[in-house]
Amino acid sequence: GEFGLRNYLQLRLPGLDAARAAAGWAGDHYDVYVQGGESVAIFRVRFGGGGDSTEFQAQLAKFLSAQEASGRTVDVALEVTNTKDGNTTVRIDGTGDDVMYVIGSNEAAALRAARALRGS
Repeated sequence: GEFGLRNYLQLRLPGLDAARAAAGWAGDHYDVYVQGGESVAIFRVRFGGGGDSTEFQAQLAKFLSAQEASGRTVDVALEVTNTKDGNTTVRIDGTGDDVMYVIGSNEAAALRAARALRGS
């Protein structure tokens, strides 16, 4: 759990930043959906409180920008980042101890999934 999350973040972040971001991990879940040539992976990571989810979101933003990605906000609460590899990550602005984000094979697929999660 926390170890896997930290290792993922260390692909683009210094070890201490990744460890700080993964601290407080209390569980996670992901699902992968494929339709034709499109795919999305939906991640929900739960933290134990004390601002841990806020720290993770800040470090996830750094992780994405370290990939020489372009980002923008759409629909007020969706932060879209297109990476050089052609994938799109959509961070869903939320509250509380859960952080949700979608990684899609393209922007249209990632936004559809994120909007469905938000119920819009």
